[in-house]
Amino acid sequence: MPFIYDESEIEWTDDENDPPAPKRSQFEYISPPMFGGASEPVRFSIPALRSPTAPHSVFDRPFNGPTHGYPGQAPYRDHDEHIQQLLAILLPAMRDNGVRRVYCRYDGGHDEGFAQLEYVETHDGKRMDTDAFVRWLSDHQIPDKLRAAKILHGDASTAAGELHEMLHYSLADEWAAMLLGQGYGTGEYSMYGAFTVDLEACTITDDPNAEPARGNIDIDE
Repeated sequence: MPFIYDESEIEWTDDENDPPAPKRSQFEYISPPMFGGASEPVRFSIPALRSPTAPHSVFDRPFNGPTHGYPGQAPYRDHDEHIQQLLAILLPAMRDNGVRRVYCRYDGGHDEGFAQLEYVETHDGKRMDTDAFVRWLSDHQIPDKLRAAKILHGDASTAAGELHEMLHYSLADEWAAMLLGQGYGTGEYSMYGAFTVDLEACTITDDPNAEPARGNIDIDE
């Protein structure tokens, strides 16, 4: 996994104050298999695109993300089917248009894990953060394809916000769960890490030199 700070031995006081945030030096790196995740590199395949109303099979495992969905989410039979269709459209479009790698960060602990797309990298070495990547998706008419598949149902004015939510709630979290296991980030610990997705080899590899993600855990630098 990740860099993890074990909190199972911490003695909580009765004054209702949280203990001080751990220092970065107190986090220990644990590989995904030792954490209970998959052996690396994790391999995945690009799912086939199917009609939202067509019969579907039971997928390998339930989605590890929010159960509430996000703005613009069209009604599929279940959230996992929705994600499979998102991947079926996004991944071929990204590969066909020169996106080579995706870098994502994750963190969490106690009740939930979180993942976010940090940047994508093209064959010529150009990196795009989430904002730039959302613009890139629009330039390549990806929102139109997502609306045609009933994954988006908003118009052009809402496309950027919906795509931002999808990249975090669906794409990054789907890959994080493949690497770390369903329910990653739930336990008596704080954790952070990052991984690289190789779209050519269809592999996910944890980054043993990851910097902390932003926003979901406190670290005393």
